[in-house]
Amino acid sequence: MANSLTVSLSAILKDSASEEKANFSPDDDVQATPTQGQKNFIEAATGGTTLDTSNFTTGTCFGLKNTDGANFVTVTWTDSAANSNTQKIPAGGLFHVPDFDPATDPTITADTANVICELIVAGT
Repeated sequence: MANSLTVSLSAILKDSASEEKANFSPDDDVQATPTQGQKNFIEAATGGTTLDTSNFTTGTCFGLKNTDGANFVTVTWTDSAANSNTQKIPAGGLFHVPDFDPATDPTITADTANVICELIVAGT
């Protein structure tokens, strides 16, 4: 059997007043067959840390888990359509990006102190 990765995502996003802002859940599982991947722990510095994705031609997905119990991490990446994106990941939070441009390495930045993050990257 070939290597494969199945990612399922379901979320309801709300603001501080608990008003629903977005609700999405894929109807079908999204399946991708990356030819390479990596999993490691990386330190997000307060001055920013670049994630080296230069060994990938295409970015199938990357996931980032903030393992800190108090500080948030901000991740910035460019998708394959050249859109720049930024997302804050709360303490203990997990974030998944289904598409990224590996030629423009993503960055992670910790809030008030360096944070250890678990990183999973897949692509070709």
